[in-house]
Amino acid sequence: MYPYGLFPTTFFIWSNYLVVLPRQPVSETSHRVDEGVGLPKNCILQVHDLSKELEVVGSYSVPPNTVFAVPSNTFTDTYHAQVLDDKAVLFLRTDRPIVFVFALPDCKLMYKSYVPVLTQTNINDCIDQIVLKKERSLYFWLSGPEYTSLDDLPITSDHYSRLLQLDFTESTSAPKFRICQQFELMRDHENFNLEKDNKYITIDMKGMVSLKELIFGETTITVTVVKSLPAPDDYIQECLSEGEDGPETDGPNILYSHRKDLFVLFRHFVSGRKVHALSEDLEILYELNVDVKAYGLHGVPNYMYCDVFGDFVGLADHHRIVFFQIDSGKFVSKIEVPKHWGYRVDQVESMDRYSWKGFEYAFSEDGIIIIPNKWNYPVAADVLLFW
Repeated sequence: MYPYGLFPTTFFIWSNYLVVLPRQPVSETSHRVDEGVGLPKNCILQVHDLSKELEVVGSYSVPPNTVFAVPSNTFTDTYHAQVLDDKAVLFLRTDRPIVFVFALPDCKLMYKSYVPVLTQTNINDCIDQIVLKKERSLYFWLSGPEYTSLDDLPITSDHYSRLLQLDFTESTSAPKFRICQQFELMRDHENFNLEKDNKYITIDMKGMVSLKELIFGETTITVTVVKSLPAPDDYIQECLSEGEDGPETDGPNILYSHRKDLFVLFRHFVSGRKVHALSEDLEILYELNVDVKAYGLHGVPNYMYCDVFGDFVGLADHHRIVFFQIDSGKFVSKIEVPKHWGYRVDQVESMDRYSWKGFEYAFSEDGIIIIPNKWNYPVAADVLLFW
């Protein structure tokens, strides 16, 4: 039914049901759309009962004459299916960006609307993969064709990404729309992590950390800078586009610990890769030098994974995982990653400076799931339990 697979933003598990948005643009050049096989014409939602061998228990199709357009730039939209309570919220593009809200599992249509806060000049903005869920709101990232431009001044509003909020606080089915027309610049800000009190931090291309706050109006969102912290060392600027000349780098990553109310930053400096823990007021709590030989972590960029979970910071590559106490930065332990039966380097991928070559990890205080890359075979996942 889904021979091309499922894109991460187009499905979710709710109760004992698999909820799927079966349409997804997959090609930036041809704008081909995967629609699935054996589905009703123009189907945009299918619900399968996982307890009954994926029996279809709900489905919704738009009218046969519906046009699924593509943005008039070089990028392709990402379609979204997100869960909110017992409802599915869909954000996609027909002739322009549109939002649907469905009851689950029967796919009863509760709400449908074009995005009223998008102007005529930005209805062709690309719908990005980034989606954030905070309390009763969903946040989507949109960008125009000039967003990826790294040229010098002058900067116009077209160079900024836009942040779209769907606020379900006052209604469980009909959202209130708000938009920030000038959210972030790609060339100045490389990461985004929205946390409590509507504040977030960014890392710019010089390693500067800025604490920012979203201010909400009736239909608008504005951004104000609360505080900035210069990089504590000479920062290696990340190459943002293919063909750009410059050193290979790791990061930057921004992580947040809800348990400890602190930020953890992973950045690459001239002196090496470092982790800094910051308070919510951007005070530096401690520094970790990732490249200490005793840790034994791989020194080549695009192999290192960094995450926070519970009371710990975890750094991992193909061979080992290193743990630190999150509130003090004190070293805790190392765990060797089990080797697979077979291993073969992908020569093309290994030469691609922009490709991610590391493993994927899912950390928790009960255990760790390790998903090796395709260089390892057979295809499998390792599960390390702590009990």
